[in-house]
Amino acid sequence: MNKYLSSLFICVIPITAIIWLLILDIRPAGIREATLVPNHRSPILERPLPGTRVAVEDGAFIVKGDPVYFSVHTPQTTYDEVEIEIEFNIKNQPIVEIGPQVDIFSGAFNLKPFYNEIIEEIDWERHETFGSTLYTKEEIDSADDFFDQEPARYTVGTYHAELQNPYREAGYRSLGRRQSVDMDLRGYHKIVTYIKNEDLLWDFTFTDMNRTLGRDDILLRVVNEQGGILLEKKVEDDGNAREDQEMSKIDMQIEIEDLPEGVYSIEVIVTDDIFIRNISTNQRYVTFVNTLNIGDTIGYREKVNPVSFTTNATVFSLQTLHNESLQTVEIDSHAIEIHETHTQFYEIIDSTGLRTGVIPKGDVTVVGNGKFAFSTSSFFEPDTTPIGPYTDLGNQGIEAILTTYESPRIIDGHYVANQTYDLAAFPAGSDMRFAISAPFIESFEGYVNIYKITARFKKDPIDFKQFLQEALKRLPFGL
Repeated sequence: MNKYLSSLFICVIPITAIIWLLILDIRPAGIREATLVPNHRSPILERPLPGTRVAVEDGAFIVKGDPVYFSVHTPQTTYDEVEIEIEFNIKNQPIVEIGPQVDIFSGAFNLKPFYNEIIEEIDWERHETFGSTLYTKEEIDSADDFFDQEPARYTVGTYHAELQNPYREAGYRSLGRRQSVDMDLRGYHKIVTYIKNEDLLWDFTFTDMNRTLGRDDILLRVVNEQGGILLEKKVEDDGNAREDQEMSKIDMQIEIEDLPEGVYSIEVIVTDDIFIRNISTNQRYVTFVNTLNIGDTIGYREKVNPVSFTTNATVFSLQTLHNESLQTVEIDSHAIEIHETHTQFYEIIDSTGLRTGVIPKGDVTVVGNGKFAFSTSSFFEPDTTPIGPYTDLGNQGIEAILTTYESPRIIDGHYVANQTYDLAAFPAGSDMRFAISAPFIESFEGYVNIYKITARFKKDPIDFKQFLQEALKRLPFGL
């Protein structure tokens, strides 16, 4: 009898272990959770980096620079989405957003809100509308009444939300001729324009500088105001993936006929080895979104010319990578001295409206909370006023705010907030790079204390029959 029980026990243990491992892998309940806390390792979550911007003290990751990054290793089993939850406290930092990187060329992250001090402290009227919240300075009967009045777009602040009615420009007339932008722009750029009773036609001249190793493909993408991709046109690398600095010229044209009236964006998706040397178009507006990355002219132009631009931005970050391009940039009457390479220099301007800037030597990346153009006539603003860390509701004339932001919960004296991200673009077993964005945290002299980061991978639960089917798929090949 004892011999029989021993044999049975020897058989049951490995079978039970296999079943348990299958349950851990397949997760029939549809949820797998991992947690990261300071001074403890996690097989799924990597600690926030770099160490110059985030430290570990008193049981918290203390974020004191922007941005910081952490990685999430997706499980080998396919899940539909991941929920990221953070437990945190905050001081002197108005906005915190978190999200995964979705484009390596633009460096774009799908940031979602975790904290917004401006909305937390607002005491305006609140109205729920179409999955969003509308705050109004003045008393109104309903959100529908507010939107029926079609308020001026600059009077509406938006935060992770959009107005239902698209931008339309009364009295718009097509340019009726070609215009050319002769400029040295480096890397990814996004341009917006307006179409009405005209074809979309753009010509680009690029230079592949071949300063760094690797391929330098060029992708042009046209997107409509609903976010739909209308056209993608790609040119493969020039065949030189070396860093020998042998330049090559590439010409590209995009054309779409009979487009309906509306706002369209053109994305230039390239590496920093690619310079835009010229843009020619029959569209009236050539307006750049948030960033002008003015490149150097080494090996291309003999003379360095000053670069002038028009913008409606009020908050600026400027940087150069080369010692010979240290300089003083002027924006309106503000002088921003760039006296060190690889360093962000910030400037805030209180007044609103269009303003001009001059970069004497070029070779500066300018990032702002608005749009840019190289002439006033080619500038337009189709968007509402974004709610950012330096938003001044009164000074900017904002009468209403539309947002999908939800306040974090408060548990045991800490904020707890969570957001969900789709995993369709992240295969099982891949790595997701998340950014924790606390914009201008250095200038606010603020910090964010993060006590815990939790990742919950979710999929539809399965029944016993489906579990057996999934188990059989795995058994022949081992776990």
